Amino acid sequence: MELPGHIRLRRQLVAEGFSDAEVAGLTTGGALERVRRGAYAPPLQRTPEEAHLDLITASLALQETDAVVSHVSAAVVHGLPVDRRLLGVVHLSRPGVPRSDHRGPVWRHWTPDLRRTEVAGTPVTPLADTVLAVARTVPFADAVAVVDAGLRRGVAREELMGALADGVRHRGNATARRAVRFGDGRSESAGESHSRVVMSELLLPAPDLQRTFHYRGEAIRADFVWDEARVIGEFDGHVKYGRLLRPGQSVADVIADERAREEKLRRLKWWLVRWTWRDVMERDSLGWLIRQALTYHD
Repeated sequence: MELPGHIRLRRQLVAEGFSDAEVAGLTTGGALERVRRGAYAPPLQRTPEEAHLDLITASLALQETDAVVSHVSAAVVHGLPVDRRLLGVVHLSRPGVPRSDHRGPVWRHWTPDLRRTEVAGTPVTPLADTVLAVARTVPFADAVAVVDAGLRRGVAREELMGALADGVRHRGNATARRAVRFGDGRSESAGESHSRVVMSELLLPAPDLQRTFHYRGEAIRADFVWDEARVIGEFDGHVKYGRLLRPGQSVADVIADERAREEKLRRLKWWLVRWTWRDVMERDSLGWLIRQALTYHD
C-alpha cells in the first residue's frame, strides 16, 4: 500500500542520504517521532485513532506480506468505537490454521475463514467480520458499543447471528451473541451504548431511543425517552459541544442553544435528565440520577 506523505520508513531516509545517527538525532531533537521501529513521522497533533492508523500503515509497509488489518485495528479503519487503551498494538490477520502470536507492536492472527475488503486502500476485514472479531474479545459494554455502531452502519443482525452460529468454536462467541441480541442501531455513540448496558444491569426501565419531538414546528431529538414518567435522558460526552459547532459559532453559543432546547422540551411537559461518562463509569450515580427523575419530578 502507498504510504501517506508524512510517514517515512528508515530505508527511505537512508536512501535519501540520512545516516542512522542523523535519524536518531532528528528524533531526539523533536523533528521526527517514531511511529514504530523503522518508521517515523513529523510530530503532528493526532488523536489516538489517527496515531493508530499511522501505526497500521507503517506496520503493513514493514511486514511485506498478505496481512489484512483485523480486530480492533480494523474497527479503527472502519470508524467503529473502541477503547483507546487498546490502540497501542496493531492486529493483522492471514489465512491459515487458527493461532496468534505477539511481536513488538503487532498481534498476528491466522484464521481459515479470513475475508478481506479495502477501505481507502487499506486491506481490512469486512465490517460485519470486524464487529464480531471485536465483540468476541472485549468486555460486554464495549461489545455492545461496536455492535450498535455496526447495526447503525447497515450490518444486519441476522448476518451477525448467522456468522456466530457458523463459528461455534470461536472463543468469545457467548459475549458476542449476547451483545448482538442487545444491540440497537439507534444508539448514536459509545456513551449511549454504555449507558444502556448500565441501565439494563441496574434493572432500570428500558427507554425508547432517539425520539423526535416537535415544538412550534421545530424538530428536537432526544437520546432516551421514558413515556410513562415523561422523562427524557441525554448523554453528554466530553466532545459533544465541539461536534455541534457550526462555522462562526462558539461553545458558549452551543451551550445557550442547548439550554433553549431543554426549555422547549420542558414546555412540552417533559422532564430532562443529563449525565456524563463519569456517571456511566460510576454506575450507581447514573442509576440514582435516572431513578430520581423517573420517581420524583413534578
